[in-house]
Amino acid sequence: RALREGDWKVAAIPAALQDRRVEITGPVDPKMVINALNSGAKVFMADFEDSTSPTWASLIGGQQTMIAAVAGTLAFTAPASANGTPGKQYALKPFEEQAVLVVRPRGWHLDEKHVRIDGTPIAGGLFDLAVFAFHNAKALAAKDRGPYFYLPKLQSMEEAALWETALSHIETALGLAQGQMKVTVLIETLPAVFEMDEILHALRGRIVGLNCGR
Repeated sequence: RALREGDWKVAAIPAALQDRRVEITGPVDPKMVINALNSGAKVFMADFEDSTSPTWASLIGGQQTMIAAVAGTLAFTAPASANGTPGKQYALKPFEEQAVLVVRPRGWHLDEKHVRIDGTPIAGGLFDLAVFAFHNAKALAAKDRGPYFYLPKLQSMEEAALWETALSHIETALGLAQGQMKVTVLIETLPAVFEMDEILHALRGRIVGLNCGR
């Protein structure tokens, strides 16, 4: 109650996320990512969660796609047709014409069984976010593009606080300013509906909005 009735504000929203009237989402395969970033939408949410099969090949391939996309080198050539016609080639538009990239990792509830710390599988969401940040955070920060993330499936302010601890630690490890990584929280569970103010407060140094999921 003290938080809900308190006098506090979240941090300012970056210029790149001021206009989010059209956002699209999809899996992290090269063709999809190129088409989405080139689409003219304001934001593309690269989805490591609902629209990506959580196989090791898909997840690591998706991370490789993200690295190339951030670097501006991502390209894709479709397979040749049965009659031998060369496949269509896809390439990114200039950075200034691309949609803003926002990455959605998996939720806390899904483990990444291929990575263990002291014998225990790491949370899939933490793996997805940390690997992306390790490879791309500094490059995106240099472009004033975050990095930006969607956090899914939260049920409580405690989960938001756990994400805050993890994000702050990643920023310290990578030499980024605190609050450099911005997040949008998806409100997809009934418990989270009753703790929205508290979730905002837990992430107040980096949150840029709440999104009401279907």
